Amino acid sequence: MGFFSSLFSLSNEKDEQKENQRKFDILKHDGMRALNYRKVDYAVKCFTEALKIETDFETMNYLVSAYMMLNEMEKALEVVNQMISENNEILNTLLLRVNILFNLEKFDDANNDCEKILDLEPDNYAALFYRGKIEKSLGNYQKSIDYFTRAIEAKDDFTEALMQRSEVFLSVNNGNDALNDINTVISKNPENESAFTLRGKIHVFLNNSESALNDFRHVIELNPFNEEVYLTIANLLINENKYTEARSVLTEGIDEIECFYEAYKLRSFVNEKIGDLTEAAEDMDMYNELDDDDFDEEETDKQGFDYINKNII
Repeated sequence: MGFFSSLFSLSNEKDEQKENQRKFDILKHDGMRALNYRKVDYAVKCFTEALKIETDFETMNYLVSAYMMLNEMEKALEVVNQMISENNEILNTLLLRVNILFNLEKFDDANNDCEKILDLEPDNYAALFYRGKIEKSLGNYQKSIDYFTRAIEAKDDFTEALMQRSEVFLSVNNGNDALNDINTVISKNPENESAFTLRGKIHVFLNNSESALNDFRHVIELNPFNEEVYLTIANLLINENKYTEARSVLTEGIDEIECFYEAYKLRSFVNEKIGDLTEAAEDMDMYNELDDDDFDEEETDKQGFDYINKNII
């Protein structure tokens, strides 16, 4: 009986393992599908349940991605710490933790991980890039430039590092080097809205007004819903006393973007300068109406939260 009992027990154990594997596969697959459809909360539930059945690094990576999409960085960090404790693919996992630590503004810890990576791989362009971003965030601009330069040397087509270095050059009033870097970025990626926006700002710094306006207008072509750039163009034109052109740009923005109340306020100012006092008053009325609507919506949200806190939580 003992022999047959052990066989029966072994058979049950194998069946249970198969069933657990089946459940794990279903949960992991459903989580991946949920991520693809941006149902991130559901994806987190699937991956979490899957990991209760089996420790799987690919699933843990998916869970980290889901937490980051939800901006739940502390939870993402817990999972990554568990992954690192298992010492699996240490470089990639350390880089993932650096990214999370950077988002949490835990710069000392992020720097420590970068140094661990660079000890193992001195030319790791991603670690050099993060060191540059950390130093930039801390206001250590020369160190930041040095790290971005090393990252660019390690990876020839590293446009993101070029763009970051361009921003730092502009921060230290080095417009020419900033312009050189951003020109390289645009030559490699001519549809990069952020690059044209940055180059426009650099041209403003260099007093190249017409070039700046051309870049900002191109940003509008790439993205006609960029509120900041409509306002920037209008202010540049106002500084040159080109009020009619500024009004035209603001009208274009108002036509494209619903409830663009800041544009109404600025157009009111422009209309007043032009002498169209009736239109200036109408624009200011519209600005006040839209601004009040935003306030009422915020107040309504606050009242809703107060009700929840008092009656539900």
